[in-house]
Amino acid sequence: MERCFFLGHRDAERTLLTALETVTEKLAVQEHVREFYVGEYGNFDEMAAEAVLSLKAKHPRVRLYRGPAMRAACWNTRSTAPTGGFCASSPCLDPSPGDGV
Repeated sequence: MERCFFLGHRDAERTLLTALETVTEKLAVQEHVREFYVGEYGNFDEMAAEAVLSLKAKHPRVRLYRGPAMRAACWNTRSTAPTGGFCASSPCLDPSPGDGV
Protein backbone atom coordinates (compact mmCIF):
# COMPACT_ATOMS: atom_id res chain seq x y z
CA MET A 1 0.00 0.00 0.00
CA GLU A 2 1.33 3.41 -0.96
CA ARG A 3 1.45 6.36 1.45
CA CYS A 4 1.54 10.11 1.03
CA PHE A 5 2.60 12.66 3.66
CA PHE A 6 1.38 16.28 3.54
CA LEU A 7 2.97 18.95 5.74
CA GLY A 8 2.88 22.61 4.86
CA HIS A 9 2.95 26.21 5.95
CA ARG A 10 0.46 27.52 8.50
CA ASP A 11 -0.27 30.61 6.38
CA ALA A 12 -0.83 28.86 3.03
CA GLU A 13 -3.37 30.53 0.77
CA ARG A 14 -6.82 28.95 0.44
CA THR A 15 -6.30 28.94 -3.34
CA LEU A 16 -4.17 25.80 -2.93
CA LEU A 17 -7.22 23.66 -2.10
CA THR A 18 -8.06 22.99 -5.76
CA ALA A 19 -4.49 21.88 -6.47
CA LEU A 20 -4.51 19.62 -3.40
CA GLU A 21 -7.79 18.02 -4.53
CA THR A 22 -6.28 17.38 -7.97
CA VAL A 23 -3.10 15.92 -6.53
CA THR A 24 -4.86 13.62 -4.05
CA GLU A 25 -7.17 12.31 -6.79
CA LYS A 26 -4.21 11.62 -9.07
CA LEU A 27 -2.27 9.89 -6.29
CA ALA A 28 -5.23 7.67 -5.39
CA VAL A 29 -6.16 6.72 -8.94
CA GLN A 30 -2.82 6.59 -10.74
CA GLU A 31 -0.40 5.74 -7.93
CA HIS A 32 -2.78 3.65 -5.77
CA VAL A 33 -2.14 5.73 -2.65
CA ARG A 34 -4.61 4.74 0.07
CA GLU A 35 -3.03 6.23 3.18
CA PHE A 36 -2.67 9.99 3.54
CA TYR A 37 -0.86 11.45 6.55
CA VAL A 38 -1.47 15.12 7.29
CA GLY A 39 -0.09 17.53 9.87
CA GLU A 40 -2.34 19.54 12.19
CA TYR A 41 -0.87 23.00 12.48
CA GLY A 42 -2.13 25.43 9.90
CA ASN A 43 -3.92 26.34 6.73
CA PHE A 44 -2.03 23.94 4.46
CA ASP A 45 -2.58 20.97 6.74
CA GLU A 46 -6.30 21.76 7.08
CA MET A 47 -6.68 22.07 3.30
CA ALA A 48 -4.81 18.81 2.74
CA ALA A 49 -7.10 17.05 5.21
CA GLU A 50 -10.15 18.58 3.53
CA ALA A 51 -8.93 17.37 0.11
CA VAL A 52 -8.39 13.84 1.44
CA LEU A 53 -11.82 13.75 3.09
CA SER A 54 -13.38 14.90 -0.19
CA LEU A 55 -11.46 12.15 -1.98
CA LYS A 56 -12.65 9.61 0.59
CA ALA A 57 -16.24 10.36 -0.39
CA LYS A 58 -15.43 9.04 -3.89
CA HIS A 59 -12.90 6.39 -2.85
CA PRO A 60 -13.99 4.83 0.49
CA ARG A 61 -10.77 2.82 0.89
CA VAL A 62 -8.76 6.04 1.32
CA ARG A 63 -7.65 6.72 4.89
CA LEU A 64 -6.66 9.99 6.55
CA TYR A 65 -4.26 9.84 9.51
CA ARG A 66 -3.45 12.69 11.89
CA GLY A 67 -2.06 12.96 15.43
CA PRO A 68 -0.47 9.83 16.95
CA ALA A 69 -1.12 7.80 13.78
CA MET A 70 0.86 10.42 11.84
CA ARG A 71 3.75 10.26 14.32
CA ALA A 72 3.82 6.46 14.26
CA ALA A 73 3.93 6.35 10.47
CA CYS A 74 6.62 9.03 10.37
CA TRP A 75 8.74 7.13 12.85
CA ASN A 76 8.36 3.87 10.94
CA THR A 77 9.11 5.60 7.64
CA ARG A 78 12.18 7.43 8.88
CA SER A 79 14.38 4.35 8.89
CA THR A 80 13.48 3.35 5.31
CA ALA A 81 12.94 6.67 3.53
CA PRO A 82 16.08 7.92 1.75
CA THR A 83 15.40 11.52 2.78
CA GLY A 84 14.13 10.76 6.30
CA GLY A 85 10.64 10.94 7.72
CA PHE A 86 8.34 13.81 8.45
CA CYS A 87 7.09 14.15 11.98
CA ALA A 88 4.41 16.08 13.80
CA SER A 89 3.42 16.07 17.43
CA SER A 90 0.00 16.93 18.81
CA PRO A 91 -2.96 15.28 20.48
CA CYS A 92 -4.96 12.97 18.26
CA LEU A 93 -7.98 14.57 16.64
CA ASP A 94 -8.92 11.44 14.70
CA PRO A 95 -12.23 9.97 15.89
CA SER A 96 -10.88 6.45 15.42
CA PRO A 97 -7.17 6.46 16.36
CA GLY A 98 -5.13 3.85 14.56
CA ASP A 99 -7.80 3.12 11.96
CA GLY A 100 -7.72 6.38 10.05
CA VAL A 101 -10.75 8.28 8.88
